[in-house]
Formats: sequence, structure tokens, C-alpha cells
Amino acid sequence: MAEELTVSVPEQEDPFKRIRARGLLPWVLIGFILIVILVSITEEIGLHQELGTDIVGLLLYFWLSLWIYRKMRRNHLDARRLFGKAGGIRLVRLLGLAVVLLVFSAGVILVVESGLSRFWPGLLAWINKTHSTPPPGGLAWALDMIMKILMLVVLAPLVEETLFRGILLNRWATKWSVKKAILISAGGFGVLHTDLVGAFVFGVCMALIYIRTSTLWAPIIVHASYNSIVAAVMLVRHGLDSPTDSPAYYQSFPWFGLAYVVVTSPFVALFIYKSWPSPNTVPPYAAELQTGTPVEVGNGKNTPAPISE
Repeated sequence: MAEELTVSVPEQEDPFKRIRARGLLPWVLIGFILIVILVSITEEIGLHQELGTDIVGLLLYFWLSLWIYRKMRRNHLDARRLFGKAGGIRLVRLLGLAVVLLVFSAGVILVVESGLSRFWPGLLAWINKTHSTPPPGGLAWALDMIMKILMLVVLAPLVEETLFRGILLNRWATKWSVKKAILISAGGFGVLHTDLVGAFVFGVCMALIYIRTSTLWAPIIVHASYNSIVAAVMLVRHGLDSPTDSPAYYQSFPWFGLAYVVVTSPFVALFIYKSWPSPNTVPPYAAELQTGTPVEVGNGKNTPAPISE
């Protein structure tokens, strides 16, 4: 009787062991310098200031997308494996989480802006200037709204989630640990936003969703839903004649902000506690690569499922 030949299939190498994320910072700095030069050119030709700010945002997302593309191509990252399958996502729960996180962040913003209006009004005025819009009704206003909505609802969810949760989280989880990767990637995400505290908490929750579902589409959906509500509020508020530049306007809202934070904090804390990974959690991309050990999507731990005999 002839001997049976067994062919062993070698485990695929995790490309995140080769990826180096340290080049992202100089890449961003170079892009920022180039963008500043382009903005100065737009100011010389008389382009509306708010439109110039929008152009900066669009160029920045393009620049970050180029970095992501180069890393994925050079290290042979499988985009389908990185993004995962969208099937089985519970939309209602994701939308509910988006609302809770939005109310929490709004509360933090109200408290911080109230403090800035008392102790550092100049910084608050500068922040408001960067988020200003042209007078409604004209072509400049329409272009400004289109670019802002494009960035908020489409580019920000796709680019930021792919960068921070897809690339950086998997890389740092492979280098250090999943828990460290969650905190460090959320910290980097927070630094790029004016709402540092709210953005950090949001980044932690998006990382936990990604690990829990093993698909980037879940945090992308939450991010897009969150920003869609922000865009809708922005459109409504822009049509109202409210003195938002007045310090008294911001000083009148700290108690509302505290109430928002107090009400939503237990829900946010409970979600983080229940979703926090165990010590043996495997990064989503690496878990997908494990030969013969498919990931149990939605188990919250990304631990290999046993092979059925």
C-alpha cells in the first residue's frame, strides 16, 4: 500500500511585521509644508479664506491616502483581508454607539469652549475662524458645504479608519500588544482633532469595534454616521443667526456640557469595559492569516476558533 503524502501549507507571513510606521510623521510634515505653500498661493489669487481651508483638508486626505497606498503596495497588503466582510454588522447598535459618542463629545466640547472663553478667548476665536463658512446663498457657500460634507461623510471615515485602525493598529499590535496599539493609535487620532478628549475616546471605541468585528467597515459606518449628524447640525446652525463668536455665548453652556458627559459616560465606559481585549487577543489581520484557524467574527476577542474534526 502506497504511503500517503501530506503536503503542509506554510503559514503566510504577516506583512505588518515588515511595515514601518515611523515614516508617517515626516510624511505628514512634508505634506503640511506643501499645503501651506499652496494655500498661500490661493490667498494671493484672492480665493475665499474658508474655501482655502477646505482645499487644505482635501489635500491632506489625498496626501494621507497616498501614504496608505504606498504602504499597502510595498508590503503586499491584501485590501479585502484588511477591510474584512461587512456581513453580520448590526447597524442599529453601531448607529446607537455613534449617537452616544457624539453626545459625549459635544458635552466635552461645550465644557472646554466655556473654559476657553473665560481664560483663553484668543485661542477659541482662532478655532472658530478655522471652522467658519462663507455667507449663505452664494457660490462660495455652496462649494464650501459640498467640500465639508465630502470630507466629513466620505473621506474622513474611509481615510482615518484605514490609517489609524487598519494600518497603525495592526502594525503596533504586531510590534507591541493589542492593548498598547489601541491606546497609542487613539492618541494619535486625538492629536489630529481639536476635540482631543472626545476624539481619543472615539478612537478607542473604533479600535474596539474593529477588533470585535474583524472588519473595518464597522468603524467606518460609525464614523460616517457620527460625521453625518455633525454635518446636518452644521447646516442647520449655519442658517441660524446666533452670536457664536461672543464669549457670553460659550459661557452659558458649561452645565449642558457637563450633563451630556455625565449621562453618556456610563454607556461609553460599559462599552469599553465589555469590549476590552483579553491578553491573548490577536490583531485582526494576523488572525485572518492563521492557517486553518478562522476568526470568530463578533466574539470580541479575535481568538482563533477551534478546527472542527
